[in-house]
Amino acid sequence: MPSALETRKTQSLDSIPRYTRSGNPSTIADKGSPTMDHLIPSPTPMERAPSSSGALSSNSKEVLTSSLRKLTNQFSEIKSRFNGQDSHHCNHRHGRMNEDREGWKNRTEFILMLIGYTVGLGNVWRFPYLCHKNGGASFLIPYGIMLALEGIPLYYMELCIGQRMRKGSIGVWNEISPYLGGLGLASVVVCFLVSLYYNVIIAWCLFYFFKSFQSPLPWSSCPLEPVTLGNVTVMEPVHECKVTSATTYFWYRTTLGISSNIEDSGGMNWKLCACLVGSWILVWLCMMKGIRITGKIVYLTATLPLILLIIFFFRGVHLKGYQEGLALLFIPEFERLKDPLVWLDAAVQIFYSLGVAYGSLIAFSSYNPIKNDSTKDAITVCLINCAVSIYASVVVFCFIGFQVQWNLYFGTPLLRGHFSLSRGCPLKVIPQK
Repeated sequence: MPSALETRKTQSLDSIPRYTRSGNPSTIADKGSPTMDHLIPSPTPMERAPSSSGALSSNSKEVLTSSLRKLTNQFSEIKSRFNGQDSHHCNHRHGRMNEDREGWKNRTEFILMLIGYTVGLGNVWRFPYLCHKNGGASFLIPYGIMLALEGIPLYYMELCIGQRMRKGSIGVWNEISPYLGGLGLASVVVCFLVSLYYNVIIAWCLFYFFKSFQSPLPWSSCPLEPVTLGNVTVMEPVHECKVTSATTYFWYRTTLGISSNIEDSGGMNWKLCACLVGSWILVWLCMMKGIRITGKIVYLTATLPLILLIIFFFRGVHLKGYQEGLALLFIPEFERLKDPLVWLDAAVQIFYSLGVAYGSLIAFSSYNPIKNDSTKDAITVCLINCAVSIYASVVVFCFIGFQVQWNLYFGTPLLRGHFSLSRGCPLKVIPQK
């Protein structure tokens, strides 16, 4: 009969988990405790040596060593993943930049890039037209309200998300939500369409630039054509040019080469075609090295328009009749504020002038350090854009007042609505008596 001590010893040994021949380990944990079965490699049957000591054979030792190595490699891989995520969040938290992303050399390059992007045709071309159309200085009231309600907030938002995520428009919206990825693609398509007609305008500017080296200027006088009067042939200005003006004739007939009707194509305008190719080449040269060369080019492209506006301003205020033009700009018509279309024009002008929702601001700010002061940048650039719009309007209306005075001096009095900034938008001019 076995003693009670031997019985207890046998029970305690039986409670220890053993590896069976089938290779399934007995479990130690309770039903509610977590398991690590996915980390434990599938065991291999271990053969015992025929020795009486019960030691493992050399083949079993090799299998056990390889299993332990696999398990160690799995733990190392999991640890490296967690460390990578922690370092990623730590970099964002402490403002460390991604080494794979380039950055602006200094804050001045970034500010000049934003100014060069926002200040353009919308300030010099469209804003004076809207001021004259919607009541002069009274248009500044809805314009300022829309700037505060939609312009600055949207401008600030795009700078923030681009600076935080350090990606372009497509990458930013995909990271915010996969369902918003279409916004990034739409902004790229819009930028492409805008660049098509902007490069056409640049091509026109290049054409006029090359023609300006001629003396006298080709648009300063009407071209001559032979006219037979009886038996005498004389050179007289082209009749169409006399009816309109030398500048209008040069624009439609020389520059555009416009045909008489839509059925007549008129052939290829090779001069403008060459200028258009040249404009695309200029764009490529400015962008081929990324922000390394673009950051240097903006020192010229962002400041040159402002310098030219200053020159035109001092030229305009020395012309006769500029006071009438400025009066036309600054005398308000507050009754126009009741028209909802005035407020609509102000809202559209904010989008058009600041360039929000194009994705370009996201791309520009993605090269900034994360701790950059986006609030200060957004407010500064938006106010500069507004000031340039008003300043450009002053310059434009100085020359409008001179043009009115010039026509009155040469005996071509202008009736109300005959002089305009844009087709279909009459300018209210009262000639002097």
